[in-house]
Amino acid sequence: MRILGCLALLLASQAFSQFSPRENQLISDCLMVGSYTTADLGFARQSFSPRFGLDLCAKVLGSPIGGSESIMALHSKADISTQRMLTAILNDCFKDPAQKNPPEPLVGLLKNVSLLPPELAEPVSDLINAISLANAQVKAAIQKITPEEKRDLIESLPQWAGIGSGIQFDFVTKPKLSQEALYGTLAKVDLASMRAAAVSLDKVVQDTVPKLKSVAITGWKGRVVFSENGVNVEITGVGDDLHESKNTNLCIDLGGHNRYLGRYGAGIGYSSVLIDFGTETTTNFVDASGGIGILGVGIAYFEGIRPDLNGKNIAFGAGLAGVGIVKVEQAFRMESRSIGQGFGMCGIGLLIGSKGTDSLKIGYLGQGAGMMGGVGWLFNPAGNDRYRAGGLIPDGISQKGYLSRAQGYCGILPGGIGMLTDNSGDDLYEAGSEAQACASGFGVASLYDLAGDDAYIAQRQAQAYASSEGCALLFELAGDDVYIVRESECHAFAIDRSFAIVLDRAGNDVVASHDSQPATAQEGAVAIYIDADGSDSFSGPVGVGIELNGRFGIGIFADYGGDNHIANGPIPGTAVLKDGSIAYNGEEGQGTEVPPIAKPGSVKASVAEIDELWEKVQTGGRDANDAARKLNAIGLPAFVRFCDSVAPQSNPKSQRVAANILMQVADARKILGERAKTATDYGKRSFFELAARTKSQELRSLIGPALQNDVTRRMATRYAASLGAKEFVDPISGLVLAGDSLTAQEAVIALASLGDENLVATMESIMLSTDIIVRTHTIRFIAKYPRGLALGKQLASKSDERSQILGIELLGVIGTDEALRLAGSGLNSPNRGARIKALTTLSGRVPEAYRARIIELTKDINPIVAAVAKGVDIGR
Repeated sequence: MRILGCLALLLASQAFSQFSPRENQLISDCLMVGSYTTADLGFARQSFSPRFGLDLCAKVLGSPIGGSESIMALHSKADISTQRMLTAILNDCFKDPAQKNPPEPLVGLLKNVSLLPPELAEPVSDLINAISLANAQVKAAIQKITPEEKRDLIESLPQWAGIGSGIQFDFVTKPKLSQEALYGTLAKVDLASMRAAAVSLDKVVQDTVPKLKSVAITGWKGRVVFSENGVNVEITGVGDDLHESKNTNLCIDLGGHNRYLGRYGAGIGYSSVLIDFGTETTTNFVDASGGIGILGVGIAYFEGIRPDLNGKNIAFGAGLAGVGIVKVEQAFRMESRSIGQGFGMCGIGLLIGSKGTDSLKIGYLGQGAGMMGGVGWLFNPAGNDRYRAGGLIPDGISQKGYLSRAQGYCGILPGGIGMLTDNSGDDLYEAGSEAQACASGFGVASLYDLAGDDAYIAQRQAQAYASSEGCALLFELAGDDVYIVRESECHAFAIDRSFAIVLDRAGNDVVASHDSQPATAQEGAVAIYIDADGSDSFSGPVGVGIELNGRFGIGIFADYGGDNHIANGPIPGTAVLKDGSIAYNGEEGQGTEVPPIAKPGSVKASVAEIDELWEKVQTGGRDANDAARKLNAIGLPAFVRFCDSVAPQSNPKSQRVAANILMQVADARKILGERAKTATDYGKRSFFELAARTKSQELRSLIGPALQNDVTRRMATRYAASLGAKEFVDPISGLVLAGDSLTAQEAVIALASLGDENLVATMESIMLSTDIIVRTHTIRFIAKYPRGLALGKQLASKSDERSQILGIELLGVIGTDEALRLAGSGLNSPNRGARIKALTTLSGRVPEAYRARIIELTKDINPIVAAVAKGVDIGR
């Protein structure tokens, strides 16, 4: 029976760590509507590999379906055991190598424990020895940096985490390192050894807690303070105690109504542990306290009844180039200002909640947030929990509400993972902007709720929003749920080569926002919204694809089962393909008035002031929108500073602002041309992107050499296409096969724009490319020339499904009467994929001779063929 029970648990775990067979079939059916496969969704999107980036981020971006299952599998490993959680993170996210010569644990009773009751001697000695060992491991991990560099990192990491927010930290007195200096110094730290130290120390803490709990029951009321092996120790018994120290490495309080005002469980360059068994314990921690690690390891276990946990900045499970762990045994209230409750930056921040009803609030950046190769994870196993985020940093973009960057968030510095996992209960998620699975910058953000009737409320860019090669995943696996976003960009919304998915497995749901467009994808992005069951209501258009810079987006909306109400979408029983995106409906206010933009040159500012404004724009933090307007008003000096300082690290936010100035200020184009000649490769790449945005002629003479450079060739190709520079057709054509995947995409997009009939044979040879961007633009290119019609006819007449689909697509792009007549032959194909392709190709322009056949196909034996046929516009 025990074996059967374990098997049942294993099967249940597997069911929540991957798509069900029915969901996989639904995804496959929807892809078929667009003549896509799951492999097509893996087209190249990753343009860079960030320092400290994680392999798991690349996996999700490169393989949306398989990557989604990997993240679900990681969520399913969430456990009330800190050891099992840490093991899952290390195995799935970091793949740390085994320690070659792990240090031997210290054992034996220590001198000063004689001051304690005998039953405390062994567990306290074990903890002191474990902290001593962890301190030695931390010291070894940072041995390659100087004391000054160590202090630089301790003070700079929080500043970079909170960049753009204006948050001040009470222990920071030095200016932050530059981004390059930060990366360079961190590269000398053995982060894997730091994580190993945390695992070893936490194991002793986890093993010791039951022993301490049995001692707490005896009612000892003493207080002992001493130092042993470099570990400052504070032990108090059952009583009402006040803890005010800021340099304690081990604090144990066995009970009573306790209050904490100092800094505990804070590993800042060392290791620290807090274990509290109090009743209604209250904390009012200073900055950097309560289970946090900055270049160190900090652990806090709250084992008592109804703790009231309050902290400032960097609190309750934050790891910045270190590890911070918090575990709360019983129902609690937690509130902190910023950076915590599961936050990781080149480290691990872990918070494990209780099985009771918990209330958590953070002002900014936490509740499962990560950046720069860090993992932040908040896990709550049960209870009707309330998560609130925001109220600290005004949202300068929408001019309403607050930035949250929480509840499954990654961004700011690229390459992190932020996760929130809740296993049961009727939960309430409240946030401002950029939350509830919001990802950017080659990171993964995910929110996973296993069961319960839940409500999600946010301002904007939430509930599976992804940009700039980020991956946002929201998994809601049971219950009647409500998703509300006050503004827009939500419900599986992906732009700029990113990926977003919402999986709502069951329940009767309401999905609404001011401008809701579930499954919207733009510019090389993939967005998927799957609702596998239940009667649901959607307020906006669904399955939206937008093409930008030659890259289209693939939006896939699928709701199968239940009485669904879609305000602007396919009627029940129909599947629609539009602009490369799919919507399948299975049968089973007033705008804010924006002040006018000031004329460039109307505002004066110092170099330092301009730099601060560019930083605000780059990070998208508080007042980012106002900063952009001020830079535009400053005009040429702001543009010069962009060229001299910002360009090599510029992002789409700052590029847009610089482009606006460039188009308004005549002298800016001259500056652009001059700076481009002497810029670094990364600066040139930025300048080419800026010139492409504005069609500036000043860099035309630099295109040739730039096409030979690995760093600049991609943007130079895009720039050449924007100018219609046909003289570069030959070198660009050479990049189709010789360049990396993204460069090949840019080359084909450029050639499709520039055009050269001599390249038709070359393009025909790559028409079968597995990259959907390359394949689509190759077809568009060939369709421009006489060869297209003959090739389309030839392919459509073959017997294999793949050739038929390609031929019909090519004929559809040509779009003449003869081409559409030939494409219509696919309606009679024995291959269901070819029938579907013919239906979607002819929709809205069906030759009269085929209308009766399309009506027949509404009763096709294949349900997807029938659903697509029902959605075809056959005309009158």
